[in-house]
Amino acid sequence: MITLHSFKDCGPYFEPSKGRYQAARLKDLVFHVRQCMEDDDDYIGVFDNGECKAIWSRENDVQSDGEGGLEEAGRWYELHRPGSVGAGLWNIMLKNVSHK
Repeated sequence: MITLHSFKDCGPYFEPSKGRYQAARLKDLVFHVRQCMEDDDDYIGVFDNGECKAIWSRENDVQSDGEGGLEEAGRWYELHRPGSVGAGLWNIMLKNVSHK
């Protein structure tokens, strides 16, 4: 059974938001991934029988706001698979999406 685990950091004063969804078909997988992306979740992990197959991480660019601060200029998700990033980064992302 394919499961999706999502993680969203809600700041220093609130607990992170975590979700878990089951997907029996490709349609369900795409639906839940899209829903997590629309909710701006920070990480979305795809697990097959308990083994993490991939993690989407939310990324964004920043630009100057003209007043000495920064503002978000763009947002996208990057797909990471085991071995595609350093072990340290993979373990941090895996820790966030693993709901144990």
